Amino acid sequence: MSSNADLFDKLAEDYVRRPGVSLGRMMSSRHVLSVNRKIFAMLVRDKLVVKLPKARANALVGSGAALAFEPSTGRSMKEWIVLEMPDKKQWQGLIREAFSYIDGS
Repeated sequence: MSSNADLFDKLAEDYVRRPGVSLGRMMSSRHVLSVNRKIFAMLVRDKLVVKLPKARANALVGSGAALAFEPSTGRSMKEWIVLEMPDKKQWQGLIREAFSYIDGS
């Protein structure tokens, strides 16, 4: 298992104990966090992908801190961003933001 997968699984531990949260599988990734069946974070091609409000996602992409998530070349998903470098504090904060956004808390 990659170090990114290990990091994702470690950070996921904080969420899987919460009501409605599950760690599961989607497409080729077994690293998918969802709350009430809505995905908020996942590991895709060994990179963290999170769903954030559109303005926040655009700001992160605009600053160069993240990339727009493209599940296939040229098809960008509006509220989804990709973080290429494994940085525990950054991943932890963005997973928290994504959870709050999707959970409505």
